[in-house]
Amino acid sequence: MARRSDHSREELKELVVTTATYLIASEGLPSLTTRKIAAKIGYSPGSIYNVVDNLDHLISLVNERTMRRLNADLTEIVMTGDEMTDSRQVLAKYLDFRESHPNLWDAVLSHAIRPDVVQPESYLKEIEASFAVAARAITPAFGERGGDVRLAVDVLWSSLQGVFSVSPQGLLATDVHARRREMAEFLVETYLKGLRAGAGR
Repeated sequence: MARRSDHSREELKELVVTTATYLIASEGLPSLTTRKIAAKIGYSPGSIYNVVDNLDHLISLVNERTMRRLNADLTEIVMTGDEMTDSRQVLAKYLDFRESHPNLWDAVLSHAIRPDVVQPESYLKEIEASFAVAARAITPAFGERGGDVRLAVDVLWSSLQGVFSVSPQGLLATDVHARRREMAEFLVETYLKGLRAGAGR
């Protein structure tokens, strides 16, 4: 373990965020404490507050990193201009990501609903980037008439979170991941068909 003098402020911040990311991914957000982080990196808990404002600020930095990783996956999508095909691609990337990083994704969702937390602008930009990909995918469903694409994305996003809020017991399925994926795919397909119909297509 490096001594304190071996890290600049930026290096220490990176070390703190990386360690917090690891702890959330492996143990879940509720178990995250500055004491655990400090023990992992060989610093005192107080030293952590030299590089982040508070624990909420640190969680936001971790969540920003999580969203950046999701956006990197989303940028791999080659849009075809067909809303059904493109939306399926976006959904698949999203579902794969949340299944691969369940604790990190839970941290994004649970921290986002905290009304007392002011999220950094850089984090909000990452969120907007992911919404922009979804908007680009579903825009053709509106046809020439156009429509409120952002509202449509917000509704679809909220509906998808509803699918994942159902407890495993409530799904009555042996393979919960497969059932949720099936439900999410059905939801998106049905929703897009509704947008098409509303546009007279």
